Amino acid sequence: MCPCFQRFAVQRAGVAKSQKEFLPADYRKHVRPKPKDGEAVKVGVSWHISRVHAVNINAMTMKLSLRPTLEWHDPRINFTGDLKADDPKELVPLSLGFLLHTWKPDLFFLDTQDVRKFKMIDEVAGLWVTSNRTFYLSFQVLLIIDCPMKFHSYPFDVQICSVTMTSFEYDAEELEIFWLPQKVTYSRHLSDQLPDYELKVLPESLTEHHWCQDCIVEPSSAVQNSIKLSRRYHGHLFTLFLPSVLIVAVSWASFFWPAKVIPARTGLAVTSLLTTVSMYASAREWNAKGLEAMQHVKPV
Repeated sequence: MCPCFQRFAVQRAGVAKSQKEFLPADYRKHVRPKPKDGEAVKVGVSWHISRVHAVNINAMTMKLSLRPTLEWHDPRINFTGDLKADDPKELVPLSLGFLLHTWKPDLFFLDTQDVRKFKMIDEVAGLWVTSNRTFYLSFQVLLIIDCPMKFHSYPFDVQICSVTMTSFEYDAEELEIFWLPQKVTYSRHLSDQLPDYELKVLPESLTEHHWCQDCIVEPSSAVQNSIKLSRRYHGHLFTLFLPSVLIVAVSWASFFWPAKVIPARTGLAVTSLLTTVSMYASAREWNAKGLEAMQHVKPV
């Protein structure tokens, strides 16, 4: 179970409740819950980063496995079962099919090229409800997100890849996203999963997503978390920069030779050029093989 649910006492002895027991006859799943104070519907979010599979510098993307958890309150739900009204921490499991008949937040990951859910026998996900009409939804996804990169400081470049979750339909006045107490957790081996980068999860932030500049669409509430990618530059220095410096230094020796020694000067210049081209081709092949190997890593 998701670490964020370890503080709850989940009881699974009974059969999952049916939708008829929870939903009133006039329930409308396309209408958001309306709090009594007239404020926006509050949706709590947390996620666990289990693995970063690959960083593609050519496509400028990052591939990672993520386990989000969502929390929202729907006061329209009925309770006629054996839930303890004085125990708001008691979780009752529901079938995922229940989401087809009830309102749920329309959250999605911004700037993603691909989102895939994990499946074993069934979909890797869980849905729970408490006596105070609060829903908890947890699931596992594989994301490929856009990560704009700059390489002017190579090999000392540092890239920042952001993961942002926001609402598509509701603006910030209708739906407000906040971080759950767990916020963002991650595997303790996360920094050792990529051979060419050191990974660091940056602090979480709350923000608003503006869909366009000077448009009529109101900004929507969003939560954001970034991953810092620091390149391990030692291998690049010893395999590219140091040999290049030595080759250039050797080629400069031809300027100190007599001008009449044309064959020797020409041979040294051509040899230096061919060596540089060969080293450049080898570096490109090594990078291509590394990217291909990371792209074939299976999710865990």
